[in-house]
Amino acid sequence: MNCFACQNETALDLGMAGIRAGSVTSDSWPCQLPAVIQFCPRCGHLQKHHDPATLAAIGDIYRHYAPHHLAQGNEQVVFPDGLAPRPRTWHTLEQCLPLLPAKGRLLDVGCGNGAVLKSAGALLPGWELHGYDLNDKHRDEVLRLPGVASFTSGSLSKLPHDQFDLIVLWHTLEHIPAPHGPLAELRARLTPGGFLLVQVPDIERTPYDLAVIDHTSHFSRRTLEILCRQSGFEVARDGTPWIHNCLTLLLRQATAPATDATTDARTLAHARAVFDWYGATVRHFDTATRTGDFAIFGAGMAGIALLTQLGRHPACILDEDTQRDGSQLEGIPILPPSRAAAGLKVILPFAPANAVRIATKLRAAVPNAAGWEFILPPSFSTKE
Repeated sequence: MNCFACQNETALDLGMAGIRAGSVTSDSWPCQLPAVIQFCPRCGHLQKHHDPATLAAIGDIYRHYAPHHLAQGNEQVVFPDGLAPRPRTWHTLEQCLPLLPAKGRLLDVGCGNGAVLKSAGALLPGWELHGYDLNDKHRDEVLRLPGVASFTSGSLSKLPHDQFDLIVLWHTLEHIPAPHGPLAELRARLTPGGFLLVQVPDIERTPYDLAVIDHTSHFSRRTLEILCRQSGFEVARDGTPWIHNCLTLLLRQATAPATDATTDARTLAHARAVFDWYGATVRHFDTATRTGDFAIFGAGMAGIALLTQLGRHPACILDEDTQRDGSQLEGIPILPPSRAAAGLKVILPFAPANAVRIATKLRAAVPNAAGWEFILPPSFSTKE
């Protein structure tokens, strides 16, 4: 099995990501398919090679895809320190503005219902916007957005223009098996000096992404750059700090050949440890919630993945994003923290440092949180 990042011809099967045969879809639904992970011993990339039955099931997921359904179609909100909550696409594009021209042509590949295009329409008023997706499900919705000039589905050869000043792969690259070919095709469609903006989940800050059944790649900062450099790109701006659990790279066409993709033993051990930590964390949360009422904090991928792994369902799911207030998942209500009962156990399914930070913030902001028992993930360690 080839590695999707460095194209090494050997990938080792690590087994299932959790303790039960369960997973989550990227549009936030629990799924009963097992998430089986492979590991590249050359670069440390974690990935999935799906069997025909799983590929058929993923095809069905995409045909019925419901982006952001827990927030009535509105994209995820982020909470940057010192700033008001804002859409994730808005926050990311805003950081890119200093490098972008006043006018240009943008192509959003995998545009869904238009989250990137909505933010671009406001932040890039002099730009011509184009959307592309696998099917026509959201065509009319996308074409109604201000600044959108076209929507294309099927083959990229049908696009109305040959070149674009900014191409966006927004939480799309992790879905693509063998991504080198598509990246090379997109590189050829950039104008001289044009940019490719990529955002994907960061497997080191959100190992729960291993449970997303239709994500074929689980990138670290290292393996994402290996893939992009071997596909003819170099980093113009590293946006890893912009979103707490995502990798963001603003790329341009490379001016020098790619370097060797071989990774040192410490980095390889760290990649293997991410997989081991995820399994240990699921077991830890399962043991801690066998008695008493408990809640999961966050209606994102991590929280939903846990619904397929824990032996008991929570009393509620807590989420700071008010757009999700009143929604339900598997019959479980989603509530803002301010409306949660006292005396709950509250699971924080995040990387350890982020979990501690969120617990501290909740204790300061939510009166009832003083009586909660926070269930934190185990510490992360690398054994070489």
